[in-house]
Amino acid sequence: MDDSATRTNYVELLKRYKKLRNQLISIIEERESLIKHKFYNLKTDYIKKIGCLEFELYELDVKMGQAKRRIELVDLALEADITVNLSNIETEIMREFEDFEEILKLKDKEIQIAEYFSSTDKISDKEILELKKYYKKTARLIHPDIHSNLSEIQKSLWNKANTAYENGGLIYLKIIYKLAYDESVNMPKLEDYSVDEINSKIHYFEDKIKSNLEDIKELRENFPFNKEELLNDEIKVKEVQRELRQTIREAKDILEIMEGHFLLILDERQYIN
Repeated sequence: MDDSATRTNYVELLKRYKKLRNQLISIIEERESLIKHKFYNLKTDYIKKIGCLEFELYELDVKMGQAKRRIELVDLALEADITVNLSNIETEIMREFEDFEEILKLKDKEIQIAEYFSSTDKISDKEILELKKYYKKTARLIHPDIHSNLSEIQKSLWNKANTAYENGGLIYLKIIYKLAYDESVNMPKLEDYSVDEINSKIHYFEDKIKSNLEDIKELRENFPFNKEELLNDEIKVKEVQRELRQTIREAKDILEIMEGHFLLILDERQYIN
């Protein structure tokens, strides 16, 4: 093969390298955007519109379970012809429903976080586009999947870039990009790599692209991304809210009946507080 053909093949190889590199960077940014931005936005939106009602219903389900268990424990005491000890019953209820109470605390915490997150200032769509742009530009210079020979300074800068991206720190990310650019001046140029080195990197990019796309697919199939279509349909959201509120009303009525039944049993029997 003559020098001209060799040169042509090398140029084509470089084009493929750059194309895959840019594709990988875009996919990495998409994955990070889903994890660090869209996840919280969708989760907050879901909790505000639907999750808070689901929490209320779950809390009522727990209370109904506790009410049912109280009645059962009183009935057991009566069958054994012993005095009902309310303190012992409540201790037993707390023990049996401890895991459910922990879930309630976690769900309540999630609602509080959603309330806080929804009240904080959001960056504009224009700023988001700028954030994405500078994340990609910085990744091209110092992302570990793009460069395997990063210095400690460059690794530290990349960690800071990730933090800035996650927190929406556009100004900070621009500064990091400038520092990363300055640090990259003395790095080997792409044209200095051999054909074997470039081919090896191309295969590495292909594997990374595949794994990142699989991650993105898995993310989109799970909560809260699997609720995005629902959240974008205002009519469907209102329908779900209506159904949940109706179920909550019914649960409250049942709980009231169960609590009334429990008090009625106590009125007829001797018991200890």
